[in-house]
Amino acid sequence: MDFLIENGDEGYILIRDQIVPIISEMFNDKTNTKLIEKCSEALVEITRYIRDEDRGYHILTIVISKFK
Repeated sequence: MDFLIENGDEGYILIRDQIVPIISEMFNDKTNTKLIEKCSEALVEITRYIRDEDRGYHILTIVISKFK
Protein backbone atom coordinates (compact mmCIF):
# COMPACT_ATOMS: atom_id res chain seq x y z
CA MET A 1 0.00 0.00 0.00
CA ASP A 2 2.82 2.39 0.84
CA PHE A 3 4.26 1.84 -2.63
CA LEU A 4 1.04 3.06 -4.23
CA ILE A 5 0.81 6.08 -1.95
CA GLU A 6 4.40 7.00 -2.74
CA ASN A 7 3.36 7.29 -6.40
CA GLY A 8 1.27 10.34 -5.64
CA ASP A 9 -2.12 10.91 -7.19
CA GLU A 10 -1.79 7.99 -9.58
CA GLY A 11 -1.31 5.54 -6.70
CA TYR A 12 -4.01 7.20 -4.64
CA ILE A 13 -6.53 6.99 -7.48
CA LEU A 14 -5.67 3.32 -7.99
CA ILE A 15 -6.39 2.59 -4.33
CA ARG A 16 -9.59 4.65 -4.28
CA ASP A 17 -11.04 3.60 -7.62
CA GLN A 18 -9.74 0.05 -8.07
CA ILE A 19 -8.86 -1.56 -4.74
CA VAL A 20 -11.70 -0.17 -2.60
CA PRO A 21 -14.40 -1.41 -5.03
CA ILE A 22 -12.84 -4.89 -5.10
CA ILE A 23 -12.94 -5.07 -1.31
CA SER A 24 -16.50 -3.77 -1.35
CA GLU A 25 -17.55 -6.51 -3.76
CA MET A 26 -15.96 -9.17 -1.56
CA PHE A 27 -18.33 -8.23 1.27
CA ASN A 28 -21.21 -9.69 -0.76
CA ASP A 29 -20.30 -13.22 0.32
CA LYS A 30 -22.04 -13.02 3.67
CA THR A 31 -21.57 -16.75 4.29
CA ASN A 32 -17.79 -16.51 4.56
CA THR A 33 -17.19 -14.84 7.91
CA LYS A 34 -13.40 -15.15 7.61
CA LEU A 35 -13.47 -13.28 4.30
CA ILE A 36 -15.67 -10.54 5.78
CA GLU A 37 -13.30 -10.25 8.74
CA LYS A 38 -10.26 -9.88 6.46
CA CYS A 39 -12.08 -7.39 4.21
CA SER A 40 -13.02 -5.35 7.26
CA GLU A 41 -9.40 -5.28 8.39
CA ALA A 42 -8.27 -4.26 4.90
CA LEU A 43 -10.90 -1.52 4.74
CA VAL A 44 -9.75 -0.12 8.09
CA GLU A 45 -6.16 -0.10 6.85
CA ILE A 46 -7.06 1.53 3.54
CA THR A 47 -9.12 4.19 5.29
CA ARG A 48 -5.89 5.54 6.76
CA TYR A 49 -4.82 6.46 3.23
CA ILE A 50 -8.10 7.81 1.88
CA ARG A 51 -8.38 11.58 1.95
CA ASP A 52 -11.04 13.09 4.20
CA GLU A 53 -13.05 14.40 1.27
CA ASP A 54 -13.25 10.88 -0.22
CA ARG A 55 -13.98 8.90 2.94
CA GLY A 56 -17.69 9.60 2.97
CA TYR A 57 -18.37 8.42 -0.55
CA HIS A 58 -15.76 5.69 -0.97
CA ILE A 59 -15.64 4.18 2.51
CA LEU A 60 -18.73 5.15 4.48
CA THR A 61 -21.09 4.04 1.73
CA ILE A 62 -19.51 0.57 1.85
CA VAL A 63 -19.94 0.36 5.59
CA ILE A 64 -23.54 1.56 5.49
CA SER A 65 -24.61 -0.66 2.60
CA LYS A 66 -22.81 -3.83 3.64
CA PHE A 67 -23.40 -3.78 7.38
CA LYS A 68 -27.02 -2.72 7.69
